[in-house]
Amino acid sequence: MHEKPLSPWFISTKDGQVLASHCDCMAGCGETCTHVAALMFWVMRTVKVRDERTVTQEPAYWTIPHP
Repeated sequence: MHEKPLSPWFISTKDGQVLASHCDCMAGCGETCTHVAALMFWVMRTVKVRDERTVTQEPAYWTIPHP
């Protein structure tokens, strides 16, 4: 467990097109590995959660029941 941590990275445009990626692992030398893919999924989910609104941020959507 004394191995140096990996450093996956990628560069993309705002619309999600990947321009470049790399990782320090053995598979990363081919510019493709699961570490970069995991990083991309993490960024994608983080952006999606950041842009979503919660229920408490929306106006009340229920109606008052009539007797």
